This record gives sequence, C-alpha cells and structure tokens, in this order.
Amino acid sequence: MNIVPGYLVEMCNSKVIDINYVKEHFDELAIKGICIDEYTLISDKKIIYTDLEHPLVVADVILSERTLCIDSTYYNEHKKEIDELILFICQNYKDEEFKISSSDLINIEMLKVIASNPNIKRVNLGDRNDIVYLSKEMYDILNNGRIEKIVTYGVNDDLKDNFDPIIGYNERFIVENYTYESLTKTENCFINKSLKEDELYYLKYLNKNSKIRLSSKDYENVFLIINRLRECGFEGPITIEIGQKNDFNEYLFSHLDLLKDTRNIKVYSFLVTGLNNDLLTYIKYERRLIDMVLPAMNLSPFEKYLYAYNIVKQFKKYKESEDKTSARNLYQLLDNEYMVCVGYSNLLGDLLDKLGIENCEYSQAVDVGLDYVPKDAVVLPDKVVNPRDGKEYEVETRRGDHARREIHLVDPKYGIDGYYLADPTWDNDMQNDTYNYALMTQDEYIGTDRYNYFKRWGIDELFFVHSLEEFYLKINILLDKNKNKKEKDIIEMLLSKFSDLDKEFYEQIIAKYPKINSFRFDYTKEIIQDVFLMIGEHILEKTNNLVDGNKFKEGITVYYQKIKGLSSEELERKVAEVMEVNKKRHAICFPKRYKVDRDENTLAVFNATNKFDLDEEAKLDM
Repeated sequence: MNIVPGYLVEMCNSKVIDINYVKEHFDELAIKGICIDEYTLISDKKIIYTDLEHPLVVADVILSERTLCIDSTYYNEHKKEIDELILFICQNYKDEEFKISSSDLINIEMLKVIASNPNIKRVNLGDRNDIVYLSKEMYDILNNGRIEKIVTYGVNDDLKDNFDPIIGYNERFIVENYTYESLTKTENCFINKSLKEDELYYLKYLNKNSKIRLSSKDYENVFLIINRLRECGFEGPITIEIGQKNDFNEYLFSHLDLLKDTRNIKVYSFLVTGLNNDLLTYIKYERRLIDMVLPAMNLSPFEKYLYAYNIVKQFKKYKESEDKTSARNLYQLLDNEYMVCVGYSNLLGDLLDKLGIENCEYSQAVDVGLDYVPKDAVVLPDKVVNPRDGKEYEVETRRGDHARREIHLVDPKYGIDGYYLADPTWDNDMQNDTYNYALMTQDEYIGTDRYNYFKRWGIDELFFVHSLEEFYLKINILLDKNKNKKEKDIIEMLLSKFSDLDKEFYEQIIAKYPKINSFRFDYTKEIIQDVFLMIGEHILEKTNNLVDGNKFKEGITVYYQKIKGLSSEELERKVAEVMEVNKKRHAICFPKRYKVDRDENTLAVFNATNKFDLDEEAKLDM
C-alpha cells in the first residue's frame, strides 16, 4: 500500500524537497545517506517514502538517520540531474560515515569522488535487500589510506581471497561461526553442521595447528570436510563425534573408499561409554562386532536376543583388571581376559543395537554380601572365601554397584511385548547354558536372592508398579525425598529413557507436545497430568509381561537348531538338559521377592512359581 510522504512528515521527521533545495540547504539537511524507493512496514502495510508528487524526501528511515529518498520513476526520468546531485553530496559531505543503500546509484565516478573527500572514513554500499558486490576496481579506488572501512554484503570472486581488514565483508563468518581472523588463530575448531561449498573452500585458512571436532550427523559432508582438509595440507587431529554407532557404521562401511586419508582421525560418542578411538581401531573392532551378529540377522527379535545373550554370558569368565577399564571398555575386553558386569552390559547393549533391539543401560546397587556363599548351602556360614582373590570375608550385608541392561523386546511370533531387565553377569556360567536372568520382569527382578537398593533420586522405581495409584504414589515419594526437584524433572528423565528404550512411544509424546524438550517449555498443570497419565498407562502395558518357560524352550530350540546346527536327536536332548538346569537354578536364584512400603519397610514374600518348571506351568494352565 502506497501512502504519500505527507503522512510521514511528522512521524519520521521527513522533509519534502527538490534538487535545488538540497544544494542550497545541504548543511541544514544533514544528509547521511542516499537510497531509491526506501520503505518501511507498519502492520501489514508497505509504506514508501516517495512518489512522483514527492520524488525527493529526506527522512529518518529504518536503521539510518537523515536519508535522501529518491523515487525510482523520477530517478529514471532525471538520471543525469540526480547523478550530478549525488556527486555534489559526495563532494561536500562532512561526516565520517556515508551510506548509499541502492546499487543502481553506485558508479565508478561517484566512488572516485567519495575517495577524494578527506572527511569520509567509512563507506556503506548497498544493504541486505540490495546487495552490492565489492569488486577489485571498487576496492582499489576506495583503498586510499584515508578510508578505514568499506562495508558491503558481498564481494566479487576477484576479492574472494583478499582479507584486508578495510573490507567490512571480511568480518563475516566464512566457516560456520568462524571469521577469517578467528579461523586462522583457533586452536580448537568445532564444526557442528554441514558446510556449504564456499565454507569448504575457506577451510584452507584453518590454523594448521588446530584440533578439529566434527559433530554433524551428515556423514557424507563430514567426509567432504576431511578430504578438503587433506587437500589443504592439514595433518592435525580430527575427531568425528557420532551419535548412535549404527547410523555412522551404515555410511562408513559403504563409503570408506571415499575417505582419502584416515590418519589422525578419531571417533568419539558421548552416547557410548569409552568410545574414543582412532578410526582404524574403530573400524577393526566394529567389523568384529558386526560379524558376531551376522548369523542372527534372519531370526525373529526374541531369537536374535537369545543369540546375543548367549554370546555375552559365555564370552569369558568374570574377572576384574587392575586398571579397571580393561574389564569394562568394549574394545579392550574383546582382546583380553578381563570382564566385569559393566563389560557384559556394554557388549550386550552393542550387539542388541546392531540387531535392532532397543535397550539402555541400567545401573543398580545390590547386596553383594552373599556373592560367594554356595547356592546349595543349607546353613548360612559366618565366613566365605572369594575364589577370585583367595581372601576370606565375613558374610554380612554389603552394598555394591551393579550394571545390567534394560530391554524393550517385541516379537509377535512369541507373543512378547514388554520391558525386561537382563543380567548376563549373573548368567555367566561357562559349563551350563543358563537364562535365569535373561529377561526378568519387574516382579521377577525383585524376586532374586539379592536385595536391591533403590535410588533416592531416579525414575527406575516408577517401572516397578502394578497400578496407576502405585505409579502416582511413587512419583510423590520421589518428590517428597527430593524437595529441590519438580514434576518436570521426573518427566525429563523419563523422556530421556524412552528416547533409547522405546523410540515409538517417545515420538508419540513429542508429536503431542512438540516443544516438550525445549528449555522454555511451559509445563502447565494440565500437561504434567496428561504426560504422567500417558506414561503411567504405557508402563503398565509394558511391564510384568512374563516370558514363560515354554517360550524360552521354543526360542532355545531355534537357537540350537539354526545356529548350533544340532540334529533332531541331539536337539531334543540338549534342550531338555538346558531346561532342567535352569529349573533347578531358578528355584535357588529367585527364592523370594521384596516390597518396600512408603516408610521404607521391607517386606519379603516367598515366590510360588518357577517359570522353567514346565510341569508346574502345565498344572497352572489346567
């Protein structure tokens, strides 16, 4: 919408003038810039300062004081006269900074006049909507020793590699958030997004002594960046920060030939404990891990799980290392004799990731006082010998940290759909094929022969519920015990867990509340209630869905048939042997279950069932 300048005179301190008036009252007008068809926006209206009845207006426009606004039609009809007026203004200008916003007004003759004016020290040419590209000819004219800055929003290719500080465009970011100056000086270069063609070009100016971290998940672009750095002679350390290994591996192993130089490249992930290895080491061990799971790729999810669990629980005997890391780091334990609970958990999690089975870390404090008491002991001894170090210990309650894995397993073939806890450490038996701790429901978990200490602040207890009332009660207990925490803190922890354990459900919540993960999300009372209800109902659907002995028998049969290749006769004998071993062991390993009331009183209730006793299951079914 066009509004005549008269409307703007009072509002914008405008003055309608003509060419002669400008010359006669130049000092009084105090013109600081020139533009064609300057406009502003008020509400949804575009208001132009000039028209043919008011072709020249001096106004305080947006971002610029005292600007001579020229109507474009008038300029085209009176170009010679206007150009002469502009030369007059350039010759007689008395301030240090001068701005010409419209590219159509700029010519070589004008620039020469500006350069000859001893008062002008800063020249602004064009704006974001009308970009002037500074050429070498323009630069040579204005670079006269007096002018300190030439500001444009672009440069021609003939100045692409000219980083003279006088060129204002050189203050821009040339590679992500780095200017030319900062790129040449940085000691640690962080590139968090895909680089465009120009940014790749400018990598040649990166400080050759810098350390580089690439965290873009566009791995094709990451490879382009690395190859470009090599072309530029960069030989320093490069770290590729990845998310989930599967996504990176998918690109890496199908495009490895595109990477021209693998020297000084490391792979790191904050999602994978201990992953900070050089690329060639990463490739070597990832290929080994991938090869481990290849035979199971065509199995059902439950069968895949049993396959991975079998590898891990009998990978090697439990043994601690002096440096601690050797028994826990995934790659180190593949080649040594050490492995503890964290190592079993890490290996299981990695194999399940590669098989497409959702899982997450699960850390718990447990009573380790009975660790070395024989399972068949009738009378509890006063002392027991630790066979690992030969030392004698008193039998007493002792608290120790323990690592397990939480599994989300869905397999329609077996009617399995739920959250389960897995402990390959406690199934680590090199002589027998045991599955007592393979897929524990929450009720089974608290029925083990170890006391489980629940965290003062943590969400795991919210998965040990049988009703919404119990779910809400435990939320309130957490809040009562942690006065500095709010409902939103619990929700955020739950969302973090679901993002690994149950991506589909996580995305359902995000779809309903797209900004729930943002820092400024408004957790209203209604949203908190709704999200807790969604989560509570979902947890109740997913927990305590028992994987019974018959399902284990069927899955174990498939494992020995398809993976171990046993004949029919051998298969029947082996599966019967495995089920008998697990039945006897289950009776010992799951003697009771524990319940903790609101006052932290512990109640013990004896277990009545043994899921590996198929005869007992048959009786119950009747």
